Amino acid sequence: MPILKELKEKFPEILEAWEVVNIYEFYIKDVGVLKVKVLRNQEGKYIGLTNLIVEGYVDYHLYDSEEKALEMALNSFIMGYTEGKIRKADNW
Repeated sequence: MPILKELKEKFPEILEAWEVVNIYEFYIKDVGVLKVKVLRNQEGKYIGLTNLIVEGYVDYHLYDSEEKALEMALNSFIMGYTEGKIRKADNW
């Protein structure tokens, strides 16, 4: 991650820098493939972003571990996928 800080300092136009840590695929009943991309920022915090979004159930919190970010991204999707409208995430 030092490279993210270095690049951010070298190029002041960069507002945020994220590293793709991992991408997971889950096969969800009645949905198909749900992908979760886990990213880490320059401060070492993690976020999990899904390729499908259930309106009203999106988790944008930062976590201290990759595992927690993955779990919470899955949780936010699964909590509402049977009730809400599912759409593809923009710029996933």
